[in-house]
Amino acid sequence: MKKRNGKMEEEEEEKGEKKGKEEEEEDKKEVEEALRMSSPGEALSLSPEQTRVLEENFRVSRHPDPASVMLIAAECGLTEDQTQVGFLK
Repeated sequence: MKKRNGKMEEEEEEKGEKKGKEEEEEDKKEVEEALRMSSPGEALSLSPEQTRVLEENFRVSRHPDPASVMLIAAECGLTEDQTQVGFLK
């Protein structure tokens, strides 16, 4: 039986951080894939800041209302259509 000590707590913390990073990476891939598919033949390049904003909002709600889409689009410098596509997948 393992004793609960600093090392075990560190291992659990590392596992939690790893899982969080994996979830963030999965969200990022979903957003980028959806945006690539928004314009056939024309891939949309996102800045790191645009990607961060979209990912954060995607975690909050995968189906934002129209007012939220408008605000997210304005913050990212994207059209509402481009922003909405990121939430369809």
